[in-house]
Amino acid sequence: MIELAEASIHIDASQQHVFELFTTEAGICSWMAKEATIDLRPGGAWRWVHDNDVASSGEYVEVRPYDSVTFTYGWESGPYADVAPGSTTVEVTFEPVGSGTEVTVAH
Repeated sequence: MIELAEASIHIDASQQHVFELFTTEAGICSWMAKEATIDLRPGGAWRWVHDNDVASSGEYVEVRPYDSVTFTYGWESGPYADVAPGSTTVEVTFEPVGSGTEVTVAH
């Protein structure tokens, strides 16, 4: 059975800025990881090392600058290692709303 988890949040920042928080090494390290490597192109690899020293990784499937990014996802080790890198897919969309951005994550 395939289950989809989806959540949305409004962020009081421009679409471009919020997109960069998800798609640049500095952006990811500002809120999610302590280390990151990102090759932002279809087929390009990404890897995030979280504060607990557990890494997640995958590769980009589709990149639509400022609108959306889709990537495979999984864990290299740790308590969620049964979800292997590349075994799931995440789509993040960025929609301008007023002076901010509505971010929707579907995993």
